[in-house]
Amino acid sequence: MGPRRPNKPRRLQPVLPRERLRSEPSPGGSDYCTFGEPTLRQQGQVFSACGNAGTRGDLEGQALALRIAADWAPHDSEASSGLLLAAGNAFYESGDKARAIEVWQRIISEPHRTSEWPKAMYNLGLGEQKRGNFRQAMKYFDLLLESHPNDKEPGQNIMEVYRNYSHRSALQLSLCYEKIGDLNNALRYARLAKTSYPYHSWCGTCIYLDTREVDKRIAYLLARQHPLTFALVVALCLQTLLP
Repeated sequence: MGPRRPNKPRRLQPVLPRERLRSEPSPGGSDYCTFGEPTLRQQGQVFSACGNAGTRGDLEGQALALRIAADWAPHDSEASSGLLLAAGNAFYESGDKARAIEVWQRIISEPHRTSEWPKAMYNLGLGEQKRGNFRQAMKYFDLLLESHPNDKEPGQNIMEVYRNYSHRSALQLSLCYEKIGDLNNALRYARLAKTSYPYHSWCGTCIYLDTREVDKRIAYLLARQHPLTFALVVALCLQTLLP
């Protein structure tokens, strides 16, 4: 027998599956084709690619890797929602608000409401607000308020003790109403942010600072709503000051 011929080196597979667009989106809203159950090695490659993209500052690459990982995670699960939320956040930070909104919408469209649902709903409101779609943003913030979220859900870091979904949503609604010229409702939601949806924290200084900011907003909206009355009050106050 002659000498054995060396085996041909195997071609390395790409870390991420090649993206292929469909004429119609899949039911999950993703434009990736389904590749079946991933192996542990494939899952590791995706997470490695995600980490590498994050290290390089490639937010779009990180978002794409996270979205693929979410497609591979069990459908309608906490794992899938967490990955989708992170993907949407990465798209948003990369400047691609349209794709961020598309990904966050997948979370709120699932029949089972996961723990990421209120975060996705709030992010959708912010995303539409940044795009100038104030009425659509208001719908998301309203839905979040109506859902009675857990405002004392632990925050992300020591500077954010609780999530305060309701308080933040009320303030964002106030801003949106102001943008569309409805000062009555802008003032109404600013007051609700102080009374019905107060800021929660164990930090007394944090509560004081937030209350002061809300009071300043209420005063600002009153001044816009009744400019002449506000000017007279200011003039009266100035006259009573000691020389």
